[in-house]
Amino acid sequence: MPPTVHKETNFSTTDLKWKVRQMVGQSVLHNSLLSCTGGWSTCIPGMQTATTSTFRTEPNDTLQELVWWWVICAPNDEKYYGINDNLVSPTGWGSVITTMSLIQPSGELSAKIKEELREPANPADIERDIGIIREWLSKQPHLPKDMDDARLRTFLRGCKFSLERVKQKLDMYYTMRNAVPEFFTDRDVSRAEMSEVLNVIHMPPLPGLTPNGCRVVMLRGTDKDIATPNVVESMKATLMIGDIRLAEESVGVAGDVYVLDASVATPTHFAKFTPALVKKFLICVQEAYPVKLKEVHVINVSPIVDTIVNFVKPFLKEKIRERIHIHSNIEDLYKYVPKAMLPSEYGGDAGSVKDLNDQWRAKMAEYSGWFKEQEASKANESLRPGAPKTADELFGMDGTFRQLTID
Repeated sequence: MPPTVHKETNFSTTDLKWKVRQMVGQSVLHNSLLSCTGGWSTCIPGMQTATTSTFRTEPNDTLQELVWWWVICAPNDEKYYGINDNLVSPTGWGSVITTMSLIQPSGELSAKIKEELREPANPADIERDIGIIREWLSKQPHLPKDMDDARLRTFLRGCKFSLERVKQKLDMYYTMRNAVPEFFTDRDVSRAEMSEVLNVIHMPPLPGLTPNGCRVVMLRGTDKDIATPNVVESMKATLMIGDIRLAEESVGVAGDVYVLDASVATPTHFAKFTPALVKKFLICVQEAYPVKLKEVHVINVSPIVDTIVNFVKPFLKEKIRERIHIHSNIEDLYKYVPKAMLPSEYGGDAGSVKDLNDQWRAKMAEYSGWFKEQEASKANESLRPGAPKTADELFGMDGTFRQLTID
């Protein structure tokens, strides 16, 4: 059961949950929490008219209940998906605001994930590993030295604490920023090109976790009649979210599950997807980020889906190709992803895809300064020991791939 709300009035828990639900989809609660300094009557619009007294801002009860219901909107109290009584950190408001978009695992689920990721039980061992990686980075003249501890922990977890694998990933992480600048420059959601992409393509990670501890990411277009969106900007937005998650997946997840809604996909939309561009993007995702892609689910399929999947498969690792599932109905998806944690368009309780996407757009805007600073954080091939890595070495095409042709 979620923690009980302690209140100074007879404003019932049911009414409180209803009030929070009313604000889901309007981003009202998130914006209010950002500026909240007083009681709940000052934080939530309309609360003062609902009660003659104010709620105490006690982070471990009232706020936790509100955040829990705001993020998940679960109709059943047992639907935790990794949340426990310590959702709100003792450090107070700031920790809530920076983590509320991604619920972190805890309790038995966290223990299960740590076992799968081979995470040391002693935190001192993790700090030792971070120190080893930092020492290695200090001896690499071609690599930046700006990776913070939070992101290094994510790399360690994503590589199952293999130090050699972390080194490989970090080298590729910085190498790709130099090799594919079109993906890692001008990362500003206020730019017209990026704003348009986020209007027509929704790609939010969902707040909750699957019973296996995986993060679910939705991807869908909004209108089959729109012009083909800027492909590079779309890929750039995906990698921006990936960079945010490096910092904000503070506990670690078992892997990622992607749900791709193909309901508005048309041949025209994919005409600009060249083999070279797709290969660059997928090398970034598979080699430069500590991502464990557990499953890919395609729903609302049409004949074009088979063509697209067959086009992409040669660029995917074999184990990932085997994890692609094509579903003929939404009920089949529920066997892999619990219905309750999905957005409302798919029968779930996580709010609408658009609202979740808008929340991520706002988060991306908060990172604008960091994204700008990161443009200079890339490998310097002129300083790499031995031969520099060239575009041909990283992305060379062997002649077996063709332009996507769709009838």
